[in-house]
Amino acid sequence: MKAWLLLAAVLGGVVGLTILQSLLQSFQGTGVADGESASVTYSHGTVRASIPYHAPHAGAGQLTVEVLDPEDQALARVVEPVAVVAGKGHWHDDLKLAKPMGIDELAWQRLRYSFSYDAKAPADSAPIEDT
Repeated sequence: MKAWLLLAAVLGGVVGLTILQSLLQSFQGTGVADGESASVTYSHGTVRASIPYHAPHAGAGQLTVEVLDPEDQALARVVEPVAVVAGKGHWHDDLKLAKPMGIDELAWQRLRYSFSYDAKAPADSAPIEDT
């Protein structure tokens, strides 16, 4: 009996990770570092995201990461000051959902992120963002 429960748990995890791939499809935009892909995991109501980026130059700014429902309502949001390095890097964030949901529901949600340089940044500093 315990073997079946273990097998069910493992299969559930694999199915969950497969479903979470839908959250990752949006990370192919211009802000993503070439050849890199984001990773997202979900456990106990928390979405953990590792988001690659390619910054034109180093600088401080504000990072916003959100989990959105199909109607663009934020289910979780993190806004924080961060410093980026020129070139490739990664942002890591944990987003606690307002209410935990099943993996089958999570498949319909999206992850959106945006980084804007502080006002002291050079004029050619476009935001890094994607949905």
